[in-house]
Amino acid sequence: MAGGNAGEAGVTVAQAGRPSTTRVADRPVVIEARDEEMYEVFNTSTQRLGAETVNLAAGEKFTVKFALRLHLAPGTYHVGVYVYRYDIQRNYDTLSPAKTFYVRSLVDVRGVAHLEPEVLSQDKG
Repeated sequence: MAGGNAGEAGVTVAQAGRPSTTRVADRPVVIEARDEEMYEVFNTSTQRLGAETVNLAAGEKFTVKFALRLHLAPGTYHVGVYVYRYDIQRNYDTLSPAKTFYVRSLVDVRGVAHLEPEVLSQDKG
């Protein structure tokens, strides 16, 4: 990302029912972003975004694609994904970090959020 504008990114996650499992039900896909200190700066899931629950039979495959608008300050970030069932608070699978990416900007901002600041006026009075 350059010049202070938000970037866009896509995250694609593939999930498959295990051959030993007769049915995989109600397992939302979660994506998260962590900063270089591994502090979570973003987290959502298919369930929390209102997507339908997908049930998989053994060997069936499922792919979900997320679109993200990145309002991030310069730094190193890590994307993680996991399959998590909220009602019983069980994590079925995790890949973290799944990918690492870098953000740069020509505007000097700090923190994790890039809120696209502008100076609108200054008055000396």
